[in-house]
Amino acid sequence: MELIFEHIWIVFIVIVIVNAFMLRWESKRYISDNPELKEGYRKFFKALLIYPTIPWLIMGIGDISGIPGFDFFGFSTTQPLVLLFHASWIAIIALAIRWIYFKNGADFLARHPGMLLRLGPGFSVSHEVSAKEIKLMLPRVAFSLIGLIVILRVI
Repeated sequence: MELIFEHIWIVFIVIVIVNAFMLRWESKRYISDNPELKEGYRKFFKALLIYPTIPWLIMGIGDISGIPGFDFFGFSTTQPLVLLFHASWIAIIALAIRWIYFKNGADFLARHPGMLLRLGPGFSVSHEVSAKEIKLMLPRVAFSLIGLIVILRVI
């Protein structure tokens, strides 16, 4: 168990990969209904494998380098890799905001069911989310992640 906590970045990379492959598996039924969506799902799958992995790879570099003083979650250090780790998350959020609002990403996601889940009344799950719902959902997620970074920085 100690090994897992010492190299937690590996666990997060595995989670990213598992989630991406679950989405890929889920998308197969939508592709069978509408083969025109295949390329969109493929592109999203690749992005889902690449972008969320970057911060964890940065953490892994810090871990493997053996340089003392890395505290990625405690913010007690100003090590360049720690700052790069957090900057990478902020950059990913910024890219997501740009894509959703200015590059028709919300419409793309709405046309490709199963990529996002929406909890409805009584916590029913819907695989179909409208572009408007996506545009309303993203700021809450982004502010939550940025707020978490700020709170951890203060603690």
